Amino acid sequence: MKRNLALGKKVSNIAASGFVTDGDTEQYDGNRGFGHCDWPCDIILDLDEICTIDSIILYLWDRDTRFYYYRVFISKDNKTWFKIADNSTTPCRGKQLLNADPNKVRYIKIECLYNNANRAFHIVQIEVIGETVSETERQLVSSNSAVHTDYDVFLSYSSSDSKEAEYIKEDLEKSDKSVFMSEKSLKPGQDFAEAIRDAIKNSRELWMLCSPTSIKSDWVTTEWGAAWMLGKMTIPILHQCSSDELPERLKRLQCIDLYRVKEYITERFSDKK
Repeated sequence: MKRNLALGKKVSNIAASGFVTDGDTEQYDGNRGFGHCDWPCDIILDLDEICTIDSIILYLWDRDTRFYYYRVFISKDNKTWFKIADNSTTPCRGKQLLNADPNKVRYIKIECLYNNANRAFHIVQIEVIGETVSETERQLVSSNSAVHTDYDVFLSYSSSDSKEAEYIKEDLEKSDKSVFMSEKSLKPGQDFAEAIRDAIKNSRELWMLCSPTSIKSDWVTTEWGAAWMLGKMTIPILHQCSSDELPERLKRLQCIDLYRVKEYITERFSDKK
């Protein structure tokens, strides 16, 4: 049954956090009834377990004409974040209804960017509409790392970006990660389409090297589309293009610039070898 999953949950990095998830959207004034932090700041709501959410309702201060800028991200693990709302240039106040399209989520991060009246960012309430996953699904998610996979990363790219893809593969392998890269992994005589399908299915996640060529490639589109259908984590890597040029569904994912991939691999895998 869908309900407000945020009720009574912990919100970090914000003063008077108890008000933010108490379910009361009316009883606030200039002195109490809301949480606040000095912008820029990131506040994080922990739902305690992975839940399937449809929408997030954010109530901002609206007792005068001030406005706010913010972004919202969601995550399963408090490490990899996916953007669902970007109001970094749109003046906002009062009730904000944000579509989560639905997603399995435990953590919600609000980047509090600006208040035109003063240095405080005021949040009256956060509501998260959805339901907890079944016990079977929770066990599947928690045991996902134990499921057999042939590859840690399926690397999707255009042949015109082979050199850059090879750099990514080398950096991953230095961190003891197995990589499927079609030019290197396919054997003579293999059915190309079937091998690609099986490799995506048997990879933990898909990394897509996004370039002006690859985002127009039917094969690359098929690969990341298959990964999305299978619920695989997808990491877009930007090369000679911006996130604004990506297909809509990819725009919502947190992207990495090509020059930061080595740093990202080190940060993410240095203690997981």
